[in-house]
Amino acid sequence: MKKRTIGEGLGDRRQARGLTLAELAGKTGITEETLASWEAGRAYPDAEGLQKIAEALDLGPGDLLADGREVANQGPSMGETITLACQALGMSAGVAVAVLGFLQLLDVNQGFILLGLGLAATGVGILRSRR
Repeated sequence: MKKRTIGEGLGDRRQARGLTLAELAGKTGITEETLASWEAGRAYPDAEGLQKIAEALDLGPGDLLADGREVANQGPSMGETITLACQALGMSAGVAVAVLGFLQLLDVNQGFILLGLGLAATGVGILRSRR
């Protein structure tokens, strides 16, 4: 399923209200060229622009961002977050072994267990990143 862009959502909502670009521009104070650029996906509206459009279309700003569309500067996905967390856990285990070993607060068995867990977490992170 193709993800919808913000611009496609804006265009669909504008057309559903029976408005032309010129009419929406008149209601929002945003130029037709800017609105057309947003709808075509060449640029993205800022928060102020979204607010003006939402008010003109009698919608909440969140309504314009609904429907699972791609958004500029979208944060990492859950999979990316898990991958990063696994890699961070692996690195943390290695640092913990090094520091605790240096301070002589870690016996050999504990060190091997921590290193094994760290390597396993790092391996999971690497495998997930190769998908």
